[in-house]
Amino acid sequence: MISVYRRGRIYWIRGSVQGVPIPWQSLGTQFKDIAAQLAAKFELEYTTALSTALGPICREFLESARVRVKPSTLQKSMFVFKRFGE
Repeated sequence: MISVYRRGRIYWIRGSVQGVPIPWQSLGTQFKDIAAQLAAKFELEYTTALSTALGPICREFLESARVRVKPSTLQKSMFVFKRFGE
C-alpha cells in the first residue's frame, strides 16, 4: 500500500507494493487530488510490472533479495523487470 505525504509544499509517496518496499519519491505536485491520482497510477504500474509473464520469477527474486539489498537496488531491479517484460 502506498501512502501520500506532504513535505513542505510537495506531495511524496512511500510504502510498499506487494511486499516490495517503495522509498520516498516526490510526485512533483502541490495539489492533493493530483497527488492521489499519480500515486494510484504509480501503484498500478508497479503491480502490473509484478504480474508480467516473468511475474513468478521476478517475485521470487524480489522476495529473496528484499532483505539483502538496499531499497534503491530493489527499485532498479523492478525497473529492469518491467522493461524486460515489455
